[in-house]
Amino acid sequence: MIILPGSKNVISDLTSLKTYGWDKQIAKHLRYGGKVIGICGGYQMLGRRIEDPDQLEGDVQCAEGLGFLDASSVIEKEKILTEKEGEISLDGTSVKVRGYEIHMGQTQTNGTSVIRAHDESDGLVNDDNNVFGTYWHGLFDCPEASKLILRWAGLHSDQCVDVQAERERSINALADALESSINLKLIWK
Repeated sequence: MIILPGSKNVISDLTSLKTYGWDKQIAKHLRYGGKVIGICGGYQMLGRRIEDPDQLEGDVQCAEGLGFLDASSVIEKEKILTEKEGEISLDGTSVKVRGYEIHMGQTQTNGTSVIRAHDESDGLVNDDNNVFGTYWHGLFDCPEASKLILRWAGLHSDQCVDVQAERERSINALADALESSINLKLIWK
């Protein structure tokens, strides 16, 4: 599974991706049975076209996307920042998911939505069921959603990671490393 993450400059990052031949590698990955997920800017890149009419992210006003999703995006001035709760659906299975959106722009799609939250839908899965994109960040923080996505990608395991426990363990490890490396008494003084 390849994950195309978000971007602060979607068209520029898309151009770099193409310049270094990653578009061809992604297409090859899909031909050989791989899966691709695009999150936020990565989702926009997976579509057919990205427009930035006000040049908010750079000098280029329009670029052809990778074309793996039937979607077109327009970068807009207003930034969307909101927490979300809903359901993610892949391969006929739906599970609850929490996440957040943080992006500038709107995407028009044709096809099957991946996530539903109240009256809204988000994201898109292609007809070959090997590419999906969404504006939602944090999908892998929800163990059941993570398990569903990994199953969609071909990993069939009942093992589930407790993300909160892993996060807490990582924070404690960082705190222990800082405490052993820094003279905290001097700092508190």
